[in-house]
Amino acid sequence: MKRTYAVITALAAALSLASCSAKTTDPLSELRSAINAGKECPELFPLLKAIPNSDEAQGEMRNIGCYTVSSTRTDAERSKTAPNSDWIGVPDGKRVEVSNECLDASKQAANEVNSDAAEPLIRRTLEACQSTNEWLSALAKYPGVMGMVEGYIPSVTDIEVACGVHPDTAVCKDYGMLETAG
Repeated sequence: MKRTYAVITALAAALSLASCSAKTTDPLSELRSAINAGKECPELFPLLKAIPNSDEAQGEMRNIGCYTVSSTRTDAERSKTAPNSDWIGVPDGKRVEVSNECLDASKQAANEVNSDAAEPLIRRTLEACQSTNEWLSALAKYPGVMGMVEGYIPSVTDIEVACGVHPDTAVCKDYGMLETAG
């Protein structure tokens, strides 16, 4: 009888632990599921707050334009512009192999924490990289160039902001050609 009771108790404890672990979900996965389900920024921010200090979660929110609880998602509209692009809203956006010069410039810009000191470094990335796709491919590897975090997917906004400040660089001239062709 004692043996049967011990087996039943052990089985009940194992089932109890299994059901507890089955109910817990990864908060980042929960956020991603809500994003994929089309939830709006006000619905997503409570999920974000449940993930303390997560650069990936913040990157996911920035990817869709949720900068504050009152933001409106922008990913759907931008994605419609270029649905087959690797970069949100960039016509003919494709990942490409990045030159060492472009990668080195991007890494240096991404590591600069002072925004005033980073500005000439950002310009250098736009000169070291030769095309929109090369620059965005480097930005995907080093999102800190534009003040973003790991997991961030580059978008048309990144190139527009950078080229608004540095229109005479190689990348921005290439982007201007994409705009006129698109």
